[in-house]
Amino acid sequence: TRHLDRSRFSPRICCLKRLGPLTEKCEAAGVPVELCKFGSRQSIVGIWRLRQLIRKYHIKIVHTHCRRANHAGRLAALWAGVPCIVAHHHDTIEETKWRQKALTGWLGRRSSHILCVSKEVMRARLQAKDEPTEKLKVFYNFINPDDYDQTLAPEQMRRELGLPESRHVVGIVGRLHPLKNHEFFLQVAKNLVERNAGIHFAVIGDGSRRQELEAMRDELGLSTHVTFTGNRNDMPRVYRALDVLALCSLQEGFPKVFLEAQTAGVPVVTADVGGVEEALAGGGGIIVPEREAQLFADALLRALEPQAHADLVTAGRRNAADFSVDRQMNELMRLYESCLPSSMR
Repeated sequence: TRHLDRSRFSPRICCLKRLGPLTEKCEAAGVPVELCKFGSRQSIVGIWRLRQLIRKYHIKIVHTHCRRANHAGRLAALWAGVPCIVAHHHDTIEETKWRQKALTGWLGRRSSHILCVSKEVMRARLQAKDEPTEKLKVFYNFINPDDYDQTLAPEQMRRELGLPESRHVVGIVGRLHPLKNHEFFLQVAKNLVERNAGIHFAVIGDGSRRQELEAMRDELGLSTHVTFTGNRNDMPRVYRALDVLALCSLQEGFPKVFLEAQTAGVPVVTADVGGVEEALAGGGGIIVPEREAQLFADALLRALEPQAHADLVTAGRRNAADFSVDRQMNELMRLYESCLPSSMR
């Protein structure tokens, strides 16, 4: 929304569960944020309220993200008579209940476009066979490099986060959710601590599993080696504290954290999952083919070797630059206008 041409588009954001930590930033950028609570994915009351919001603001384009909104948002948009409806898939998870699959197909046939954040996600959608193939399109994640301050000293950021300044720091970034597989990250940390590798570990993010994961850290004897930072709304600054980013997820569509880390000069070590190969097509990371703590730990050590680290940083910045904010936003705006009646363009 921040990069939409405001002479052509007037964006609004609607959340269906709760207002998140980005609300203040969105509103500061002149993008109003609404809350329309849903008790369930297809709550009739919720869909009716969302329809009323769409009609109130004379919305002509509805762009929904992830499964809950892809169902509820499109139902409300269709009910309100919105001419341009775009759905966006961010993961490879397939609907398992026949009612949800049937609804996904029904909505897909009535959508203008269906975007997938990677070819891997698109393959999953094609395999599910519940949406019209001609409407599916790959649309990669992207970032704005101007958000990243390369002059911030890593030591300053480490002091802010309570991290040691004299050790290498490996971080994992994301909500504390089972799919992010923080347990594996802690096992890797234990492996490296036992090898006296001189590495500190940062868990950046928050969620309902925090107490459980902190207890696991302590049980593994890692209380002085692993820091939980909690949620951060200044990630372009936080990456400056890291030497390497680790991704251990069980499922990923297209990890935007790769682009963020690489733009900040941080190489990536990742499990081989989802769309990671596409996200690292230009280099800047090490993909570990098997989810085994010893192998992952070895890859982290390779990424921390001075020459390898420098090479990965250079390749990573080049890779992240391929996902241009200008190119992607121009494509998105053309896509929006292509499904509007000529009288509205």
